[in-house]
Amino acid sequence: MIRVAMLGSFPPQAQGIPEYCGGLVSALSHPCQVTAIGFRQMYPARLFPGAKTPMDPTRRTPEGPHLAVRNTLTWFNPLGWALEALRAPADVFHLQWWSLPLFPVALTMLLLMKLRRKRIVVTIHNVLPHERSRGFVAAGRFLCRRADCVIVHSRQNEQQIIEAYGLSPERVVRIPMGANTEDIPRISRDEARAALGLPRDAAVVLSFGTIRPYKGIEDLIEAFADVARDRPHARLLIAGKPWMDWGPCEQRIIQAGIADKVQLCLEYIPDERVPLFFSAADVITLPYTHFDAQSAVAARALPYRKPLLVSDVGGLPEWVGREPRWMLPAGDRKALAERIAAVLDDPEGAAAAFRPIAERVLEENNWKRSAQRHIDAYIPPDAP
Repeated sequence: MIRVAMLGSFPPQAQGIPEYCGGLVSALSHPCQVTAIGFRQMYPARLFPGAKTPMDPTRRTPEGPHLAVRNTLTWFNPLGWALEALRAPADVFHLQWWSLPLFPVALTMLLLMKLRRKRIVVTIHNVLPHERSRGFVAAGRFLCRRADCVIVHSRQNEQQIIEAYGLSPERVVRIPMGANTEDIPRISRDEARAALGLPRDAAVVLSFGTIRPYKGIEDLIEAFADVARDRPHARLLIAGKPWMDWGPCEQRIIQAGIADKVQLCLEYIPDERVPLFFSAADVITLPYTHFDAQSAVAARALPYRKPLLVSDVGGLPEWVGREPRWMLPAGDRKALAERIAAVLDDPEGAAAAFRPIAERVLEENNWKRSAQRHIDAYIPPDAP
């Protein structure tokens, strides 16, 4: 049985990428012995505008037959990083890399694991950072060049990392993000809308997740204004903590005359409330202006089998099976408005058309398949 020590962000951690890391270690713990090394305090508060409390008490710690979760690290204690790297049982050290402030932790543990002669695997979630940063690319390149294998999520990422990081193609493996196909809370649309204070007969467009400049929220507001002009029951539900100045978006909503049709939940969404938003929606939108990753929001949305509209950037098209009906050019507000209107004018037909796509993508990217792909990456090519 392969022993894997993974550095990442694991529930009940509220910061980082806990849904992804938690799903992965749970799936891996069936064929592997896994030690999940996470954080008690990941970031200084001033660097993280999202959840201010490190832990979300509504999240469950990942479980599995051969899984130990140790959320022990703090951003300010190098001794703790070193002790975990030296004591964790491991044949493979798997580093999840997504945030520049974590570089000292990642580097310390990677180098100590190399001294222990462990196989080093690095997953790069954003080959190029969402907000451009030379420091992120330089740090990622430094880590990847010391890895035995580098994992990326999308086809675009494969080419990017070879060109931007100078890696040989044989060291790069593409493994799409996994999606949970089990234990999705079953909440009726009416029940979810009642809990969120939405009209039962509303046509609901959802934007979910942290609000950042690249996510195209201003494009969505303008497109929705066009949609709502002839559809009095249309509602735009925006849920997530802003990581940018919300003022310009608020002004756009007011100037467009749709303040009474936009419902805002501008805060960190606790895990127990997340299903309400996806269950209440008729269509979920990811109109990103630019993107180089695959989107944890899409991974979380897809199991609800609701129509998903995505920009044709990064790995987003892979969540909709690259079907043109559900993809649109980044920044094209007219196309976005037309696609939203088409769903809202025939929500049942749109849901029926999208459901087989969701089923196919989920079958291709469930956690069991993802775990096997990771095991293949953990085993050296020259292993007997």
